Amino acid sequence: LSLVRSLAGMHGGSVEVSSPGPWQGTTFTLRLPLADGGRPEAAHVPEEERAPAAGGLRIVVADDNVDAANILSALLEAAGHTAEDALQVSR
Repeated sequence: LSLVRSLAGMHGGSVEVSSPGPWQGTTFTLRLPLADGGRPEAAHVPEEERAPAAGGLRIVVADDNVDAANILSALLEAAGHTAEDALQVSR
């Protein structure tokens, strides 16, 4: 949480914590300002020049933080890829 607070502050944001009471759960809210300059214009690329979507890839996830590896694997699988843990692949 200390790291989140520091990163939020570096970007002009804030972190708020609230709880209705013991055993009622806790809500963490991260607020960051919108970037100046609005949205960039999308470049028009003809269909025949577009790269194909990268779906269904087999991706090996290597991270010494088990929780981070699990979260990344879940995100990759939700995007249609197969994610495998590097430790499992090496065995």
